[in-house]
Amino acid sequence: MEASMKLGPHRLILNILDQLAQSEPDKVYAELPISLTDFSAGFRHITYRVLDNAVNGVAWWLTETLGPAQDFPTLAYVGPNDLSHNLLLLGAIKAGYKMLFFWPRYSTEAQVRLMKAVDCQNILTSSVSSPLSQLVETIAKEHGSAKVTQIPELASFFDDKHQVFPYKKSFEEARGDPLVVVHTSGTTGFPRPIIWNHDWAASFAYQRYLEPPAGWESIDRLILGRRVLSLMPPYHASHLFASILFTFYCGNTCIYPPALALPTAQIAAEASSYTEVKAITVVPPHIEQLGANTELLDTLVRNGAETVFWAGGPVSSAAADAVSSRLKLFNTCGSTEMGMWPVIRKSGPWDPSISRYMCFHPQANVQLRPQSENVFKAVVVKNDSDTEIQPPFPIFPSITEYDSGDLFSPVAEPDKDYLWSYVGRSDDMQVFKNGLKWHPTAAEQKIISDNRDVIQEALLDGTNHAHVVLLLELVSEFSNKLAALPEGEQAKEKAAILDGIWPTIEGINRVAPDWVQIDRQRVVFAEPGKPLARTAKGSIRRLFAVTDYKSQIDDVLESVGVKSEA
Repeated sequence: MEASMKLGPHRLILNILDQLAQSEPDKVYAELPISLTDFSAGFRHITYRVLDNAVNGVAWWLTETLGPAQDFPTLAYVGPNDLSHNLLLLGAIKAGYKMLFFWPRYSTEAQVRLMKAVDCQNILTSSVSSPLSQLVETIAKEHGSAKVTQIPELASFFDDKHQVFPYKKSFEEARGDPLVVVHTSGTTGFPRPIIWNHDWAASFAYQRYLEPPAGWESIDRLILGRRVLSLMPPYHASHLFASILFTFYCGNTCIYPPALALPTAQIAAEASSYTEVKAITVVPPHIEQLGANTELLDTLVRNGAETVFWAGGPVSSAAADAVSSRLKLFNTCGSTEMGMWPVIRKSGPWDPSISRYMCFHPQANVQLRPQSENVFKAVVVKNDSDTEIQPPFPIFPSITEYDSGDLFSPVAEPDKDYLWSYVGRSDDMQVFKNGLKWHPTAAEQKIISDNRDVIQEALLDGTNHAHVVLLLELVSEFSNKLAALPEGEQAKEKAAILDGIWPTIEGINRVAPDWVQIDRQRVVFAEPGKPLARTAKGSIRRLFAVTDYKSQIDDVLESVGVKSEA
């Protein structure tokens, strides 16, 4: 275990930073690509001494530019994938502010709602010119009273010598103070702000320190104290796990992709060719990319990568099997309120077949409660003893149970009856007009994985309908080809596409309940330039996707004699 872990979780991140800057000043906190677009220029190594100096610089700049803070006012920021998010987060804590990070693909209305929910009157923007710059102006205009301020270049914080900004609080004094404003994914509605406090961070860290029961091993130890490439979105809670909580509490070094490059599996392979990468944290689409490209897997293995961790939703069995045959692949659930759930495995040689399954540490006290046939909801029940290892309760101290909304099915394979398979969100549960329920995620994943050369996304919508409707988003090659055809030829091409995927549909229909039968007449194709709405981690925002295509869904149902009652 890393020395930093042995010191325990009940420490403020700023105090850990000060301690590391003095005791291990040359220890590398993060590696940043010098180029904004690729790895060709190498990396800048940010040590704890450099980071401590830069955080002081940010705290002084915030105070001098926006004034001394009282009662932790909120500052919003949107910018490229560099270290600005973390510098602002840490500098804001020192200066008495708190940060809110936007997801650029949220609507302007969603961004403004988030700002107003936490009384945010200031938006900070990067000095690096990018498409995000215009987004800031749009949000500020829609907000009506928000002030926009550009932060200095990162180099000025790193390279200039800054006076120490005083911060004297102990953990007990500051445990209830805000750490950062994060937000829910907005899968089924507008994202909601959640304020992490320092108590929450300590609780998250405590879960990483938990010793497993006898005969078991903690799986997250595979990525703790390691050199980890984070392909998680910089504005998302998952990246804060990798770049703040794992680094300060667990001794990780965080490796960044190029600031203006789209994070992909290809980027991961390229990074491993330029610097040592032992573990990679990714979202579900990256697993699909790796699973479909043996060359990328070969590169990662050849360059010494050992572990891939993903979170944010299910992946296809084909992709998971392909990746786990070469690397130690694992997943767990994560959420804004809960953090990263502690998962364990039976001791012994690594078993690649468990990569898509989970077993929760007993001290997390996760209860699986039945919802429908073979589907269970995970509920976190507050421990009787005050062990402070359950992150939801520092945020919601008055509750005794936290309903995660995550659904699981027990694994029926021999010798794996202690494992659970992630099904999806309870919000995704389809409730048909007849009141019967069905969860579509497994079927959707099957359609995608069996037809990945044609199908980008598949969504099954049955809520308030008598029958299910299949919404298909094609890969760009087929979508563009389809859009270029005359209307009559489009119909023929769509029929050919359905012919190609229909063996998969027939297989789903054979095992699906009789009220869930997919029919060719109830298929809607997503339009080019109008992809299905997605969360920051790449999963579908079901409510928004269905709303975007409501008129097409209604037309399809009406054409076969069924009217929607959504």
